[in-house]
Order: sequence, then structure tokens, then C-alpha cells
Amino acid sequence: MKSLKKFAFAAALATAAASAAAAPLTLTYTKSALAGGLYGYDFRLTLDNHDGSWSAGQQWDWIIFGESGLSAPSLFDTNGSASGGLSWTTTSFAAPITTVTESSGGHNGPTLAVGANSVVLPGWSPATLGDFIGWSGTSTVNVTDGTMKWSALMAGGGAQPINLELANPQAAARLPEPAALALVAIALAGVGAARRRSSR
Repeated sequence: MKSLKKFAFAAALATAAASAAAAPLTLTYTKSALAGGLYGYDFRLTLDNHDGSWSAGQQWDWIIFGESGLSAPSLFDTNGSASGGLSWTTTSFAAPITTVTESSGGHNGPTLAVGANSVVLPGWSPATLGDFIGWSGTSTVNVTDGTMKWSALMAGGGAQPINLELANPQAAARLPEPAALALVAIALAGVGAARRRSSR
């Protein structure tokens, strides 16, 4: 009996690992420090089919981000899952996202709803590789890179639910400093002057 329980437990772990690995979507984000102790987050959920499991017609909804683990407080939580502790303000999103709400219980964090039926299907159905949905927001929490997880609990069209995948932090694009731009302008002017002299 003990060996049967161990086998069942091992099989359940293997199944969970296999379903967690079958995720043709990747969530990336950039984070920037803002004034007043806030951090800005820009998210992009992209169909990249990195695991080879995608086929046309698959769809996902009830997308939760900022997770730290199953039944654990959201990384954006500031008071241990007590009511009102989520430090997240959505600043922008576009169709097909219709609203950003909050999930609690087994999966905790800000939650995207796609389509008219809230977090139930039909959901986001990317048509081609590279399709993405994006959203932005602010928080007082500076999430440590490499710790944020996400899930898509509703799936259809042959897709599997996505459970606690790691989100990938990306370096924010840096704008050139004014002094660096001035140096480039001087160098280009010098090249232009040298070409004019050599052509005489």
C-alpha cells in the first residue's frame, strides 16, 4: 500500500511538471523606479511556442500575475493576504483584455479577464507566433527579479491551463544621455567636414 501511495504521488508530480512545462506563452516585464516610492511595470504576454505545444485555436483566460506560489500571498501584497493589501494599480491595457481584477485563494494576484465573460472562455486566442497582449501598472512593491510567477487558469481549444510559470524580467530600454548624443553629433560633423575636404 505504501509503494502504491508513493507511485501515485510521483505520478501526480510528474503530471503537474509536464502540464507546467507545456506553455507556449512567455510573460516578460520591465520594471522602473518612479517618483514617490512607486515602481512602474510593463507586461507583455507573447505566443512564442517555445515548447512546441501551440496549435491554432488555443485560448487562455483568467490570467494571474505577481504570484509567488500556490496559496501564497501575491508578490504585490503588502499585508499578508489581508483584505485591501494588494498594492497594484493598473494604468493601461488594450483589447482583448477587458478588465483587471484580483484573484485570491489558491492563486493570488492581479488578474486579467479577456472578453465579455469575465474570466471564463472564450479567452485570448493568439492567431500567429509573436502575437501578444500587454498591460502596465504601478506598485509600491519592488519585486525581486526571478521570483514572479504567473498562471492562466482557463484554457480551451486544446490548450492546457498554465500553472505558476516564471515571468522573465527584461532590462528597460535606456535613453541616451544628452552628453552622449552631443558627442555623436560632433563626431558626425567631423566626418562630414573630413569628407568635404577630401573631395576638393
